[in-house]
Amino acid sequence: MIGSMSNITLLKNLSAEDLARHIKRLAEDSGNVVFTNHARDRMSERKITFRHVIECLRFGRVIEGPYKSVKGDWKCTMVRAVSGIDISTSVAVNFDEELIIITVF
Repeated sequence: MIGSMSNITLLKNLSAEDLARHIKRLAEDSGNVVFTNHARDRMSERKITFRHVIECLRFGRVIEGPYKSVKGDWKCTMVRAVSGIDISTSVAVNFDEELIIITVF
């Protein structure tokens, strides 16, 4: 399990399960979730609510990634069935305790 940022910098590979646990822990406080303008636009277009995205982060599973971006954060795509529809969320995890929602579909 992920403990602190100092432990993360030592990792060359991060498992999907470890990243999912970290995302779920951070998503317990919705104040840790930041939406890009692109994500907000896609949410409006696709009638996906804030609650849908939070549910996906808290209870979903990683279906793509994780991979490390050139900026040093970890990215993945999570999915969860919410209100009868599959919600997918692309998220960047900066280990300063923020989840950045890139897009939703």
